[in-house]
Amino acid sequence: MPFHVFNNADALGNHDLTALLELLKQKKVTGHELHMAAIERLQLSQPHLNAAAWSLAPEIRQQQLYPHNTQGVFAGIPTAIKDNMPLKGIPARFGSQSVPEAPAKKTPATIEQFLDLGLSPIAMTRMPEFGFNASTEYVTAKAVHNPWHLDYTAGGSSGGSAALVAAGVVPIAHANDGGGSIRIPASCCGLVGLKPTRGRLVASDIGKFLPIDIVSDGVLTRTVRDTALFYSEAEKVYHNKRLPRLGAITAPLTRKLKIGLVTSSIGNLHNDPEITSSITNFATQLEQHFGHYVARAKVPVADRFVDDFSYYWSMLAYLTSKFGRNLIHPKFDASKLDQLTQHMTQEFMLHKHRLPNVLFNLNKETRKADQLFKHYDLIITPVCGITTPKLGMLSPALPFDELFTRLKQFASYTPLQNVSGHPALSLPIGLNSNGLPQAAHIIAPHGDERTLLEFGLAVEQSFGFAKIYNP
Repeated sequence: MPFHVFNNADALGNHDLTALLELLKQKKVTGHELHMAAIERLQLSQPHLNAAAWSLAPEIRQQQLYPHNTQGVFAGIPTAIKDNMPLKGIPARFGSQSVPEAPAKKTPATIEQFLDLGLSPIAMTRMPEFGFNASTEYVTAKAVHNPWHLDYTAGGSSGGSAALVAAGVVPIAHANDGGGSIRIPASCCGLVGLKPTRGRLVASDIGKFLPIDIVSDGVLTRTVRDTALFYSEAEKVYHNKRLPRLGAITAPLTRKLKIGLVTSSIGNLHNDPEITSSITNFATQLEQHFGHYVARAKVPVADRFVDDFSYYWSMLAYLTSKFGRNLIHPKFDASKLDQLTQHMTQEFMLHKHRLPNVLFNLNKETRKADQLFKHYDLIITPVCGITTPKLGMLSPALPFDELFTRLKQFASYTPLQNVSGHPALSLPIGLNSNGLPQAAHIIAPHGDERTLLEFGLAVEQSFGFAKIYNP
């Protein structure tokens, strides 16, 4: 059975972000009432979901350990921040025992953009160790549970954020995506998850030093209009002049599109038949209901991309292990890393000589992804290659080769856009045979989040999204 904390008896009710802002404007609720409701819901959910790494209880907030803009457009709205983005005065452990439980000395510019909008955190959310796993699970600690069914994963690495938004604790939460970490938990938990164009939001400190910055920050919400509103307002705080402005996105798409349908991942990794069936049926609906032109397409990227990205992913584990004291915390202890991170580090060290060739390949192959947009306005694929798995299938306690093989199959569609920088949206399209959400993965040309979100609004308004509660 699903678990959630939605109810009509408190200030949050069953409302999304946009509706709550209207209630605040009309003075039907106060920011204090919203925060108290969110904290109470967090306390109710934690024993079931285990989604919060830290709860920023009222007494902590009253100490003003972190700044927030009470005049921002989202002032009064409670949110949650993923545990790899520190808040000044609050511990950030990146989901790892290797990082000490010490208050952060500063808030990074990435999160300052969130705070400048008026969003106010009530919690730091759980993530798998340094975001290397696609399920928020641990070797010796309790996993994060999916609100739709507690036996299943909420995805990763932004699994804690996804669980809190899906269960109704907060209407919007911070997330980030280095290989699918916004889109995968959105798919698992029935949420809207946009990985924006590279550079759309303020870049992370670590991303600036990577040879290819694959990490994009963003949010998880329950409605397309909330995600659209966040990005429209975020660019008022920071706008990358290399990208087109989005402006207000409030109306659904009405023009007809040419859409490429991709049902085979790079490397032709096996799909669950239910995944292929659901995305094919969705494409048929797009033709019949909206009049879009949909044609089968194939991503023109060599199969070696799978191994090259896996190698690059392992490089991140190596950098974490080798330079954690410089990048993360002076008391970082590499001996406490879990076995997934340790094995990835070892894999990189065995093949360090490959790095220049891998970087060349990744840049070359992902430029080919642009070729698809010479023929299509959007590309649609599954988000994951397998349906949302039960907890344990992606446990970091599994033998490394077995786990990594499963991870490559599960996260088989999302990494390309992290390397290429294209925006990509996870959009709920129904429930699978286990009663868990399924999603479509929609990809647009660089800078064209507007089309993605207008497309999402049209789908949402025409078909609606499955709800975890009875409206």
